[in-house]
Amino acid sequence: MCHLRLILVVLLVATSTGCRMSAPMMVWEPSAYRARTISSIAMAPIMGDPELAAKLNEAMIQNQPKSGFPIAFLHPKMLEEMTNIQLAGFDGQPSDIAGLSAARRVNADVVLQGEIIQAKTKPQEPKKGKFDFRRRPSEEMAVSWTLTDVASGERVASHLTKIDRETAERLYPSVLSQPGEPVNRLINGVACESWLFLVPKTKAEDATLVLPWFLPGASKIRHGNAMARQGRWELAEEKWQDAASKHSWNDAAWHNLALASVAREDFELARRRLSHAKTVLPNDRADKTERWLDEKQHDYHRALGLPDREGGWLVPDPPPKLELEEVPSSDPRDIDELPWWTAIPGMKPPDWTWGQWLTQPWVL
Repeated sequence: MCHLRLILVVLLVATSTGCRMSAPMMVWEPSAYRARTISSIAMAPIMGDPELAAKLNEAMIQNQPKSGFPIAFLHPKMLEEMTNIQLAGFDGQPSDIAGLSAARRVNADVVLQGEIIQAKTKPQEPKKGKFDFRRRPSEEMAVSWTLTDVASGERVASHLTKIDRETAERLYPSVLSQPGEPVNRLINGVACESWLFLVPKTKAEDATLVLPWFLPGASKIRHGNAMARQGRWELAEEKWQDAASKHSWNDAAWHNLALASVAREDFELARRRLSHAKTVLPNDRADKTERWLDEKQHDYHRALGLPDREGGWLVPDPPPKLELEEVPSSDPRDIDELPWWTAIPGMKPPDWTWGQWLTQPWVL
């Protein structure tokens, strides 16, 4: 009899382990700037080429985050209308003192100031008579951002946004619908990428689902998994709940129900469901999911400025950095200026790192 029970337990563990598959889930990602909670941002006029700066100012307004977090954005026109302070001087350049004074009058927390430090708005054509086997760089732009604390008047963070048009179109498909020339797509991509410095975003991430092989309720779980892989988490939750109600010892059903709770941002219910799954049949899979759940809830709280949960986190936040390091420019010399022998395939030109050389489009 003891041997029979042991065999049954082994079979239960083996059949409940089953297969694993992933399903896309939208989760929150905190902003790059995490030193403090911001409720109001005053944006000063952007410096640099007047024409490009004006377009980027407008793009920052059009692409500012719409909802999901309690941050008020005050663009330059709004600041001038609310405070009667002219932010730009007679020479057309923004005034730091005027911007800080206007931000104080409207009780803003920080002032965001940008400067266009690099802009390639026209595709480079190959030089005549030159053999060039690599793709020429496309339109790209680099903007240096600084964040100034309104209360103290001190700079508290800095950030460099650098992106090319192809990358902007891939990361932000909405810029494809923007009217006008390709340079407008680049500028809108710069705006979208720049906001990530200060505001959180949602991103798609793969969540690991579980499917038992032969346990009762497996067909319901399999149907729910198919719904989750299509992004239909509410319908998936109904299928898993049906399986869990009829077969309460099916740990796969409770495990996937915990993921469904994360999908609708009910993290405490997710913890209870996952705890039940571990009680039914403890295993390493549930422990990994618990750490993943804790990380997603931690990011959710940081993104929306919520207090820490009672009991703390499995992995606490690192000490905040008061200032983000600027990303130095590391562009190598133009390949046309290099000696002839550097055109030999496989030869790394001087001043290029192996990473820069091996990631060239012609290599890939």
